[in-house]
Amino acid sequence: MAALTKFTDGLHNFGSVVLSIGTFTAGGSPSISSGVSYVADNFTINRPSKTVEQSNQIDTPSGQLSYDTFITGSAQVQLAAAATLAPLKYKAFELQIYDTDNDGDITSDKEWFYIDSVETPFTKDQEVKVNITFRKIINTASAVAS
Repeated sequence: MAALTKFTDGLHNFGSVVLSIGTFTAGGSPSISSGVSYVADNFTINRPSKTVEQSNQIDTPSGQLSYDTFITGSAQVQLAAAATLAPLKYKAFELQIYDTDNDGDITSDKEWFYIDSVETPFTKDQEVKVNITFRKIINTASAVAS
């Protein structure tokens, strides 16, 4: 029987996301140092908005305004070996998967996120995966993890 081969036409995202989770350094050119690589499955980023609705005295819609709110996400990160430690809260990672400036490409569109919760479930006969949630770092010029 022939081995299965993975194929993509380049038009569709495929697979997991590899994250280098480490210490965030703020400034004009933010960076991540001392990063440990983790494979992140079930990776989700939520980019919500809020809408303010306006109506007249008989509740007929007369206006609305929508605006962006806090960007959050979640993932399951795999622990590669028994010696691999779970990522710690407030460690950070960089992503370059979204066109933040709406110019048609992502080459200069880096975003930084910090982990705000870590959950370590143990399942019989399964890989050890750690559930994390994260939030986008808003002010990358002066953000500090304590």
